[in-house]
Amino acid sequence: MKKIITILTSLLLLFSFTVSADKLSDFDYSTLPDADYYFYAYDETNTLRESSKKFIIDHSNELYEKTGVQIVVAVVNDLNGMTIENYSTRLFEKWEIGDKNDQGLLIVVKPKTATEKGQVRIEVGYGLMKVIPAQRADQIIRNVMIPRFKEENMEAGIMDGYEITLGLVADYLGVEIEGIDAFDNFGDEREGRISPLMGLIIFIIFMMLIRGGGRGGLNTLFWLSNMSGSGRSGGFGGGFSGGGGFGGGGGRSGGGGSSGSW
Repeated sequence: MKKIITILTSLLLLFSFTVSADKLSDFDYSTLPDADYYFYAYDETNTLRESSKKFIIDHSNELYEKTGVQIVVAVVNDLNGMTIENYSTRLFEKWEIGDKNDQGLLIVVKPKTATEKGQVRIEVGYGLMKVIPAQRADQIIRNVMIPRFKEENMEAGIMDGYEITLGLVADYLGVEIEGIDAFDNFGDEREGRISPLMGLIIFIIFMMLIRGGGRGGLNTLFWLSNMSGSGRSGGFGGGFSGGGGFGGGGGRSGGGGSSGSW
C-alpha cells in the first residue's frame, strides 16, 4: 500500500510540476537574496548566533562530502509578497540546492512580527522525497519547530528542526555525522495510514488515468513504479564555489515538503 501511495503521489507531483514550470521560468530571480558565502546558513534577522551558523555549515558540509546531499537553512525578513511555498521553491531553484540527483533540502523560516504571523517551510528536492515525505516534514514542523517558536525560542526551533532532518537523511543514506543522532523512527507511528486528503488525491489521479487512457498513462505509471522501488540513492555531486565558500550543485526542488505558521 505504501508503494502504491508513493507512485500515485509522484504522479500527481509530475502533473503539478509540468503545469507550474512555465510560471517559474518567467520569474525574476534577481528579486531573491543571493546565497551566503558559506551557503548552508543564511540569516537576515540575526536569529542565529555565530556558533549555530558554524554548526549548520560544518555539519551540512560533512553530509555533503559524504553523500552529495545539501541541507540549507534560510531565515528571512519577508517573503517578497509570495506564499512561503512559492518563495521556498524559487529560492531553492535559484540557489540550486542539492546534487545532480536533486538531493537537497531547504528550511525557510520567516519570524513572527507585530503585524504578520510567523511562517516556516521544509522544501524537499526530488531525490530526498522518500526520506522526508510531506507527512514527516509536517511532523517536524508541527511537533518540534513551532512549539519552540511559540515559546519565543526561534533559534532552538530552527536548530532542532535542522538536526532532525540531518539525522534522518544521514541514517537513510547509511552515514554517521559527528554529533548528530539518528532519527530513523521519527514519525513512523503514522506511516501506513491514508488521510482523507490522500484518498482524494488517489481518486483524482485514478480519474486522470481513466480519462487519459492509452498506453502513455500506463507507461508513466510503470516508470514511477520502478522509480519508487529503487534503492537508497547516494553518490557525490555538486561542487565548491571559488574562494573557499560553498555553492549549490545544480539541484531542483521536488515541490514536496510541508509548511506551518504560528
